[in-house]
Amino acid sequence: MRLLVLCARCVVGVVFALSGLAKLWVPGSFPVAVSRLVPVAAFHPVVVVGLPLFELAVGFLVLAGAWRLRVSRAVFGLAACFVVVRLAAFAGLLDRVPCGCFGSVLELEERVGLALDLLVLAFSAVLAWQP
Repeated sequence: MRLLVLCARCVVGVVFALSGLAKLWVPGSFPVAVSRLVPVAAFHPVVVVGLPLFELAVGFLVLAGAWRLRVSRAVFGLAACFVVVRLAAFAGLLDRVPCGCFGSVLELEERVGLALDLLVLAFSAVLAWQP
């Protein structure tokens, strides 16, 4: 179980930290995705800057093991939101836009992005509900 938790911390922490850093460094399609998915235009700048900063912070906190349960559960909630949005887009309920998960640094094909989101969700569940 310890090895699984260590792997989960590494994967979740690195994915979130790199995702946040990439969106801040080279936003790419992320602002476009936000403008099409967030209905209130006043929130666009908050999401475009706030989400990457949050991802960067929780990525480092997961890697450091700080506030373990609180951070892990916040990451689980965020990962669940990402999965729901991606599934809604696949179902045609939302516009299919490039997610910009890693800004312009790494453009993921939709199915690969969903697989990554599901992997992060599963690993964050391990972290959030470990004994």
